[in-house]
Amino acid sequence: MIASWVAAAVLIAQATIPHPVVGTATVPGSPPRVGAPEKRIVGVEELGPVLTAASAIAVDVESGAVLFGKQPHAVRPLASITKLLAVLAILQRSSEPGELVGIVAEDIPPEGGTRLLVGDRVTIQELLSLSLVASDNAAIAALARTHGGTVATVAKMQDLAREYGLHSVRVRDVSGLDPWTVGSATDAATLLMRAAEAPGIAQRMTLSEITVDPHRIPPEPLRALATNVLLRDGFRHAFAIRGGKTGYLDEAGSNLAIIVERDGHRVAVVVLGSASRDDRFRDARVLADWVFRNYEW
Repeated sequence: MIASWVAAAVLIAQATIPHPVVGTATVPGSPPRVGAPEKRIVGVEELGPVLTAASAIAVDVESGAVLFGKQPHAVRPLASITKLLAVLAILQRSSEPGELVGIVAEDIPPEGGTRLLVGDRVTIQELLSLSLVASDNAAIAALARTHGGTVATVAKMQDLAREYGLHSVRVRDVSGLDPWTVGSATDAATLLMRAAEAPGIAQRMTLSEITVDPHRIPPEPLRALATNVLLRDGFRHAFAIRGGKTGYLDEAGSNLAIIVERDGHRVAVVVLGSASRDDRFRDARVLADWVFRNYEW
């Protein structure tokens, strides 16, 4: 009985959140779209999907139309979604992808979240893959250190946030471990769509696992699974995953930003502050399924 009351309360709360009208709302900073198809809601489920996430948004990638919003402008810790912005900033500096980078003690954060050890030597392209696929904190720290320095990278990230129109984004670090690195679900969707258009990022965000060579003695290749379990579970038949990034902090809860595709239509789905690591994937699946069932192109 209590559970049913809680579910009813969630439905009522979400019903009071306005779902933006199709074709009128666009994501700030998204490139202009010409000739985007109009959409109409069909078979509307008035109360919307039930999500554990504190805030969420679904955006049509082609037109920028907002298809669903739950507190989409609430500012929250981005956690490791921040790494998308860091990689975008790092890729603007020229470097040789095959260059070996040595891991030093300052790259290893006290919070952990890395498979790398001091003394490892990893190529820049492998560090990019570790950062985006496995959300490795030492990998992104090493990239920032060797591409102009951490302070300069953070400054560049903030500049890019302004350039992209990410008005609520405030950057304090490159990995998202600082809870004061914040942004909204709306900004996270825009950031994800920008990243998905960047060479060197889009393809990596679809990898279910990677193997890197840290040049240890004796040789010890590192195999790392994607933190985005939707890339390797049985739900891939429901829609294709065209990119994404996970994030987690105690202060943030569980975050996920993904681009899904069905029948040639791509939708950016962001959930921030889901109740658990598993719930973020459930929330994203539920929201994506709701969009594809309730809109037609």
